[in-house]
Amino acid sequence: MRFAAVLAIMGAAFALSPAVVQAETLHIEGTMPAENDAAAGLSSMVVERFGGEHGSALSLAIEDALRDAYFRGEPYFRILPPGGGNAPDGTLRGEAYTETDRSRVERERRVCVEEDDRGKCIKRETRKVECRRTVIGFVYSIRLIAYNGNLLHSEDAERTREHVRCPGDDGDPPRPEQVAREFSRAIADEIRGKFVPAHGVREVRVMESRDGLRREDRDRFREAVRLTKQDESAACAVWEALLAANPDHASTVFNIGLCAERRDERDEAARFYRRTLELKPRDSYPLEGLGRLEGYDRADRQLAAHFGA
Repeated sequence: MRFAAVLAIMGAAFALSPAVVQAETLHIEGTMPAENDAAAGLSSMVVERFGGEHGSALSLAIEDALRDAYFRGEPYFRILPPGGGNAPDGTLRGEAYTETDRSRVERERRVCVEEDDRGKCIKRETRKVECRRTVIGFVYSIRLIAYNGNLLHSEDAERTREHVRCPGDDGDPPRPEQVAREFSRAIADEIRGKFVPAHGVREVRVMESRDGLRREDRDRFREAVRLTKQDESAACAVWEALLAANPDHASTVFNIGLCAERRDERDEAARFYRRTLELKPRDSYPLEGLGRLEGYDRADRQLAAHFGA
């Protein structure tokens, strides 16, 4: 689909607290979809104890993440105990282990090449020295299987942590158990994002270019941008008032679309985003806006499948 790449980038970060940005923004509330559509049909799930040396750490981290997954105050999944009497809608299985590789490598370091008679270094040079390199690979597999045996999700991957220690360096390489715990927590958070839609508020930048506006309209547009910091509705009203005299001003058109998205008027927002693309083809602002709208619709379908609405 046209906006799939944009949507994939935005989805995982949507529920996080918005980053500090310098440009003026509007606050947009909405729900972005989970990565996996098939998991939306599951209400209950069992997370089996994974196999492998570090499988238990990974399965427990995933179970905790899914148990803590809420949507608008309600648990998204019922997490059932393995081997219980109730048949789950889906079962997570997998394995995880670590592989450690050690080797010697050369690195450039500042080394002492001359000392005074008291042993104090008086001259240093950059030279290649022999160092010890440790790479710990965390190898894992995950499968989500529906009650009817259908495979809903599958991933096989390896994540690595590298540590290089040269003469004079402090710190020992991390232990495999430590690496396994860290990667398990990160993977568990990602699994939650793959299976559970994320509702949140994000800050979306407005377009600020005033090129092409008359002087008096440029001042009004600048005032609208300033108003975003204290009264977003008032800012939107100014842009809407400017539109009649400036129907081909891309920033005004886009910002009105963003205001419509803020009010959850998706068709209206899409209309203005498409008009912005006509004025500024391939511009990232309207492309991202259309990607968000597509995401809201996809999330609606997932929630309807999950909650039976």
